[in-house]
Amino acid sequence: MSKKIIIAPNVVKVGNTIYFGGQTGLGKDGNPIAKDFVTQAEEAYKKLMDLLDVAGATTEDVVYLTTYVTTMEDHDTNMTIREKFFKYPPPGRSSVVVKSMGQPGSLIEFHGVASIDR
Repeated sequence: MSKKIIIAPNVVKVGNTIYFGGQTGLGKDGNPIAKDFVTQAEEAYKKLMDLLDVAGATTEDVVYLTTYVTTMEDHDTNMTIREKFFKYPPPGRSSVVVKSMGQPGSLIEFHGVASIDR
């Protein structure tokens, strides 16, 4: 069995597979970086790109992504924002609209799996 390597909090690499969770639009202080969805979503994706880079991967290596948002409007907006960060073909996905996130004011969170095939 491959050794589990902790890349960062909520990011684990086992062999060529990277599992990531809890990617949000929160700042280092644990509070939302902005009140609007677009800013939070873009921040969450940028943080994901940075973490994937540390693990030796890119967004092209992401094979599955589950996204949690708090409104259907944000779901639709997220689909547009996502296209900036994932080339075609995008990863498989699930989207879930929830009443609220764990941190008040947080509007998006996602987790997923990346596989490095090189």
